[in-house]
Amino acid sequence: MSRGIPISRADLHPHVESRMDQRDVTFEEIKKVMAEGDEVSESKPGTLGKVLVFPYGAEWEGRYYQEKEVTVYYKTLEGAVLSC
Repeated sequence: MSRGIPISRADLHPHVESRMDQRDVTFEEIKKVMAEGDEVSESKPGTLGKVLVFPYGAEWEGRYYQEKEVTVYYKTLEGAVLSC
């Protein structure tokens, strides 16, 4: 498991906030992904990513899902998160 990265709401790009609402993702889930998630390998150069699967047990866009996978892509500068 990778090292946890602390994050605050100020680290979120405004576009991310709107996407979170569309995808039923909470800020607490984003924080947990950054703290406990596994690193993803398919991110673009200069961009890092982490992923974590959460229990969901709900319908989203007309389909029932037992779990949801939350992936956070982010950039850092000297170890500090620039934006998610």
